[in-house]
Amino acid sequence: MLGSFVESLDLGGGLLPAGGDPNGLRTVVARLSPSGDLLASRAFGVNLAPTNRSFVIDSAINPGGDLLVALSYQGVLDLGGGPLPATPGLWGLLARFTP
Repeated sequence: MLGSFVESLDLGGGLLPAGGDPNGLRTVVARLSPSGDLLASRAFGVNLAPTNRSFVIDSAINPGGDLLVALSYQGVLDLGGGPLPATPGLWGLLARFTP
């Protein structure tokens, strides 16, 4: 599952705090079981500076079960492997989340 949220969100694994881009928007990636139970989740898009923004464009599942996410961002984005600076402009990124 891929989505965005403004208010704090709990998908069943604990609270994911609000506070993403200047409008409060954060992006969430979650893996659910066939019955809808949460297996894993991660939120990103924390506002490290007033100009940081992230926009999800599209997503897909590849044959191996990885989630592929196309997004663009401005400022700095951290998907878990360290900061990815994109200043001064808007950059595109394809991220792969492996189960």
